[in-house]
Amino acid sequence: MIDFSGKSIKNVSVNGNTIKETEMCRKGVFLFISEQNLKLQQKNQIVVEYQCNYDNDGSGLQSFIDTDGLQYIYSQAFLFYANRFIPCFDQPDLKANFQLTIQTPSDWLAISNSKEAKKASNLEENYTVYQFEETPLIPTYLFGFIAGPFSRIEIKEKFNGIDMGIYCRSSLEEHVQKLSEMIFEITIESMKFYEELFQCKFAFQKYDQIFCPEFNWGAMENISMVIYTDAYVFKEKVESSRLIKFCNTISHELSHHWFGNLVTMKWWKDLWLNESFADFISHFCLDHIKNKVKSIDLENIWAKFNARKEWAYQTDEKNTTHCIAGECHNTEQADGLLDGITYTKGASVLRQLISFLEEKTFSEAMKTYFEQFSFKNASLEQFIQHLDIYFQQKQLEKEDSYKGFSLNQWKQEWLCTEGPNNLEILDFQQNGRKVQFKVKQTAFHEQRFNYLRNHIINIGYFGENGKVLTQEKVKISSQEITEINYQIEGKEEFQIQAVLLNIDDLGYCRVQLDNLSLQYFKLHTKQVKNQLTRCLIWGSLFNMIRDAKITAVDFWEFIKFILKDEENDSIISGQLINLDTCINDYTPKENQKDLKYQVFEYLYQWIMEIVGQDQISEKNEHVLLVLKKQIITFIGCKQHADIMLDWFQNKIEKLQEHKLGGSNMWSLVYSLLLKDESIINREMKIKIQEDLLENLKFTEWSIRIKNLCQAVLANEEQKGKLYINFLDQNYQKSVKDQSYEMQGFLVNKIQQEEYCNLFFQDLVRVFEERGRVFAKTFYQDLLPEQFLGLQNLKNKLECLLQELKKSNKVISLQKLLVESLDSINQRIKAHQKFASQYNK
Repeated sequence: MIDFSGKSIKNVSVNGNTIKETEMCRKGVFLFISEQNLKLQQKNQIVVEYQCNYDNDGSGLQSFIDTDGLQYIYSQAFLFYANRFIPCFDQPDLKANFQLTIQTPSDWLAISNSKEAKKASNLEENYTVYQFEETPLIPTYLFGFIAGPFSRIEIKEKFNGIDMGIYCRSSLEEHVQKLSEMIFEITIESMKFYEELFQCKFAFQKYDQIFCPEFNWGAMENISMVIYTDAYVFKEKVESSRLIKFCNTISHELSHHWFGNLVTMKWWKDLWLNESFADFISHFCLDHIKNKVKSIDLENIWAKFNARKEWAYQTDEKNTTHCIAGECHNTEQADGLLDGITYTKGASVLRQLISFLEEKTFSEAMKTYFEQFSFKNASLEQFIQHLDIYFQQKQLEKEDSYKGFSLNQWKQEWLCTEGPNNLEILDFQQNGRKVQFKVKQTAFHEQRFNYLRNHIINIGYFGENGKVLTQEKVKISSQEITEINYQIEGKEEFQIQAVLLNIDDLGYCRVQLDNLSLQYFKLHTKQVKNQLTRCLIWGSLFNMIRDAKITAVDFWEFIKFILKDEENDSIISGQLINLDTCINDYTPKENQKDLKYQVFEYLYQWIMEIVGQDQISEKNEHVLLVLKKQIITFIGCKQHADIMLDWFQNKIEKLQEHKLGGSNMWSLVYSLLLKDESIINREMKIKIQEDLLENLKFTEWSIRIKNLCQAVLANEEQKGKLYINFLDQNYQKSVKDQSYEMQGFLVNKIQQEEYCNLFFQDLVRVFEERGRVFAKTFYQDLLPEQFLGLQNLKNKLECLLQELKKSNKVISLQKLLVESLDSINQRIKAHQKFASQYNK
């Protein structure tokens, strides 16, 4: 049985003998060959001559035509897509040595996992043949290649003799060149750090980094040829947080070359360990190398990690939550595991693990782990057993050891149970130097997964003006109530005014602020010096909105009082994004317009204050970049749409030296086209199409926005053709391009009821017949929430889910339906809280 889902097979031979059609058959993604043609318990040589189509969803073998007419091809084999372009045994524990030969047009280049062994050109026939060296043993999901007229940027000075290059489309070379110094520096410093930490040299001959269009992920760690989405190619000045995020991605993908590429999981159930390890260790690495890197200021890395943990908490709160280390029976389940639990919850608990082990012990354990399992497969059990040996040795040497504690206990408590825990303070009392209170622990999913855990956290005690007076490390027991008794040491007595649980974010827990601390932080967050601490306070507030404890108005009042004093642009950006979510998701529709009006006015005034300064500081330059981007999301009336259009067209005198910038121009046009006609009417949208789009640079973005615009403005006949195209598997546009058509289609109000009915009629068939990427796009972009309203949509989704459960059909769609219903229920609860407080 061979995995293959390509277009057609022309010929198959086994051990030199051609196989008759009656002796093989194709079923789904499998090619079955009769046993009588195989040598049992011996090596067999199978040769397959076949034909494939290029893919259009970013998986398999993708072809992209740039706006200059040049074609670029790249492969994406992860998770289970190598079989789209090569017949293979497509699972992680079946490793093989790959030897690739590619024929390309003579003005193209080709790159694969190994170095080029031979290159021969035939200029008369205008082609070149590339032959690559045989790879070491690697799994199919890490095999890859690219081909096309890519531009190459070479490193000036090799590190340890390792060839390094950066590749991109010719149209992006100018912008990638500006990023190349940072890319190479982060790569080399990270490589040095990993070699020292793991006590294991980089095991491959080269390290290429390639920017590819229409890529579905941030990046992919193909051995020796990492692919990045070219969304990371910044064409203008961007906020520092976006650059640091890219640096983290660089370090993340490199770390896989030890954990994942050198030692590979046996099966997808350990996918979490692959990604969690890289997610944690890349932040750990950047924090260690920050003083060595000159091309970028790697500030407050653990604050960035905290912001990323929000993804984990939100995923873990859903009814589709799962264990970090759960079962995985097939690739469909594995695809559903690529979420915030697998990446960031796992990374958070691994951070706990390293704190148990301490860095030196962890390093020694990793040294022998890589010695034992290099170019092999290993399981979670082997990883834990290996580390536990070193952990127990370390504990024997220490007096304050955890008696009888093993990492297997830690594994059972943290890796094999679902859901997050809530921690909150009760009955706080201070009597002189003596502080007493209780920490109440609850399970977020009390009815289904009532797991209480042991937490090792630090507690911060605050005095006047946002100052942390002291903090202590405590163990929260795996029970409902843990009593805290703290004795203030030193000569000076002080009054504690607020308490923050998990102040350094070493724990994985949802912290709920008590009322006194909430009021204190409303006044004093801007005076708290530590950025990570401020992030934790903001995170607790956002959780309280999503839990319907406070409203978007409360959050907005908090922002109005504090945000202009915030020094860090990533916090400003993050909280404005959260505020946008609070208004759009957690505020009743009839109250959204007024809130958006207030926020827009606030941000526009802030922008004018900054540009009115005689000399804009570097800090305010970064803040201005954030405000330009975020103000667009708060356009809620024609007046504000007109202001932004005037800025776009350079008609506002004070802003003439502070243009929106290319990416913000596209964001503005995108946003306005999706607005209700009460804000931007049809005539104005036609004017945007005729005037503004024609004046913007011709790029793949201009093509997508034009697709969006055409769908928004489509007449009845055109809209009908669009819907037929969405269901046509031979429709030539990429899924990325179709996504913009779908979003415009949803805004177009022609025959909305008819297309709402068609959506639910065709949805199951789309998931049964189409690829996962397209099916998910179809669901997310065409879900008719605005037409139906939340309650009616909830009723529809519940009915569909019940039908699917009865027949046990389309598990991936069931998961999306459950997640949508979770979100709707959370929003309805928040709307009710808002209405009870304000709509009386």
